[in-house]
Amino acid sequence: MKRKGVFFSLAIALGIIFAAALPAFASEASAAPVTQNYVYVNPLYEGTVDPSALVPKAPDAWTMGQVTQVERFTTVEDAGLYMRQQMKARVENVSFRYVCNAGTVLPLDDILSVAVAHTGVPDEGDYLTYQYQGYALSYSWSSNGETETYTLRYTFTYYDDAAKEAVVSRTLEGVLESLDLEGRSEYGKILAIYDYIADNTTYDFTNLNDNEYMLKYTAYAALIDHTAVCQGYANLLYRMLLTAGIDCRIVSGMGNGGPHAWNIVRIGDLYYNVDVTWDSERSAHNYLLKADDTFENHTRGFAHGIDYAGDAFYADYPMAQADYESIHWTLENGLLTISGEGDVPGDFLRRLGNDIPSIYAIRVEPGILAIGDNAFANLPNVSTVWLPDTVRSIGNQAFMYCSSLMEIHLPMRMASIGRAAFARCSALESVTVPEGILKISAYAFLGCASIRTITFPSTLQSIEEGAFNGCWTPTGLSCFCDVYFGGTKAEWQSIYKDSKDKNNEGITFSGYALHCMKETEKKAKVFSASRIYVADTYAACASVYAGDTDTVVLVAVFDRDGRFSGLRVEELTAGEVVEITETIEGSESAAFLAVDPGTLKPLCESQETDPLPASPTGTY
Repeated sequence: MKRKGVFFSLAIALGIIFAAALPAFASEASAAPVTQNYVYVNPLYEGTVDPSALVPKAPDAWTMGQVTQVERFTTVEDAGLYMRQQMKARVENVSFRYVCNAGTVLPLDDILSVAVAHTGVPDEGDYLTYQYQGYALSYSWSSNGETETYTLRYTFTYYDDAAKEAVVSRTLEGVLESLDLEGRSEYGKILAIYDYIADNTTYDFTNLNDNEYMLKYTAYAALIDHTAVCQGYANLLYRMLLTAGIDCRIVSGMGNGGPHAWNIVRIGDLYYNVDVTWDSERSAHNYLLKADDTFENHTRGFAHGIDYAGDAFYADYPMAQADYESIHWTLENGLLTISGEGDVPGDFLRRLGNDIPSIYAIRVEPGILAIGDNAFANLPNVSTVWLPDTVRSIGNQAFMYCSSLMEIHLPMRMASIGRAAFARCSALESVTVPEGILKISAYAFLGCASIRTITFPSTLQSIEEGAFNGCWTPTGLSCFCDVYFGGTKAEWQSIYKDSKDKNNEGITFSGYALHCMKETEKKAKVFSASRIYVADTYAACASVYAGDTDTVVLVAVFDRDGRFSGLRVEELTAGEVVEITETIEGSESAAFLAVDPGTLKPLCESQETDPLPASPTGTY
């Protein structure tokens, strides 16, 4: 769900500036210290924080003479570094002495700027800036005529505490390890972390207008409670990306007319806009790695002394002039090959223009993680699609109306198949749903009238509305001659199966011969096999079930005349369903499979096929 219209109150104007408010004390000697009290509201929260709530509890209960065991600094840098360490530890009362030349104005703003400066360390910089409300300050001042000594005591008000930060640190270790980021590209790391936050965090509408509940602004809320406002999302993304070695900043401004926060991240030498809040709980990436011109409804603002829209900030963080493109493609001899990282976007086919009719097969290379909504819809001549195991999801209507599609190799680790993903693929003959899939989404295979075999995993829990409506032959018989299920008959019967579509028209799932693999199969069995020819490459594929014991399958490769040319062994684990594929380059060869160790009989016949016409190559 997009987050537009309601966001946490994030002030853009500057708050109280100490340098302007503090008196320029004279350099004459002062025997008795002078005590002053001030309240500073973090400019990000001006208007949402009551300054009176930050006043120190007993501002007159101490004097410079009473404070003896404190650090002493003579430079802004050293004082700021000390303050940074105290803020990181969420120390509420921070005291130190600052000594400077007589007549020097106390540089409170400069000390704070050093404390919260962006360093690239995950729990510093913006992570500190966006996680405290403000502070109250009491200080004493004295002078000996040559130097002035300030003894300062800050009382910070944070949105979380040291204990919560410790929980965040421990939790992030496990989360980042589970994301397996080692060896990934910059884009791969950004995508993995971005998706983790988007998939595991919801927007905190419950506490949005509760000004007493401040935890909603923190990374803790996003990571541990799994609900936060946009600042919590941005804080968590900032910390996780910096931990992974990706530079990142938090930007504040206006989002769709309301106060909002988002991030910029670096790939190579350029920065891109990202808004994980607005992509939260969505299947698409609408706000990931965008240029300013395409980052809709976001306007940069001014906060904490930073003009995010100013020339200085843009000079430090140069923005890309176009959205980041992670997907590349070639189209040669009818074979569309897609490579890169991330998702194939829903508007992918626009890049191909008039070349769409010349696509006969699609090969998606490892590294692609998802097929977007409508990504390959309405490709009438595509007969075969290969998807790698890196693909985790297939979007809604992704292959809808691919009327010539006969063969689709679904990734073995895929997590979801979208609504109507293969609807009206009327030539599709065999489907193997991989282990791990929990449901067949509504209308997923609507109108696939040619299916003869389908394999369901033991993990399947439901077959949704209309998933197989219209899957029958012209004679009225169901097309499901054989249905293979990875579990028992009792487990099959427990699966929810919607029997009618929403208009109460047609049987959704019936008229099939059920084979429960855990009960009926005792040895390896091939339940689908096919062979295709594309661009001088023959490929033979088969779906093989191992039975209830570990077994061995022999894969034999033959040339086009049927002469034996090679053999390898494929070991199968009991209960496992695998797809075995063999290919041989060159117009004089063909690939076959054999599962009978005695005869090495090929599973499919070689057929003459003319090469397909050449098409242009492109990248985007």
